[in-house]
Amino acid sequence: MRILRSTTLQAKSKRCGATVVEFAVIAPVAFFVIFSGIELSRMSMIRNNAEIAVYEGARRGILPGATAAAVTAEVNHYLNLIGVKQKTVTITPSVITGQTQQITVSVSIPVASSTWVVGKLTKGKTITKSCTLSREWINKF
Repeated sequence: MRILRSTTLQAKSKRCGATVVEFAVIAPVAFFVIFSGIELSRMSMIRNNAEIAVYEGARRGILPGATAAAVTAEVNHYLNLIGVKQKTVTITPSVITGQTQQITVSVSIPVASSTWVVGKLTKGKTITKSCTLSREWINKF
């Protein structure tokens, strides 16, 4: 009996060392996969929310009495919900009048400033979305 217990303890201590080595090899790969999944999800969320933001901004711009400032505020509202800090909003035409027939809203977001983990890998990349809608009411007089 005594010999069996000693052999069992030695086998467990050897296995414990193997477990530590296996963890040291697998952990970086596992963390890379997990954080890559988080970052890809974040970039997809930014892309989808940018699309929603320009659409809602354009919808705000086609209403009678709309201003470029109101359109910009609408786009910023949707992008601020997910924490996008750096963005460039462009409204064409820059002054909305009664004769304006179409509104185009564009947004450009640098990816590196909006991601959480791998900003250096996405340096120089931007997410750009645009939406053009016709005005509901045009003052033709």
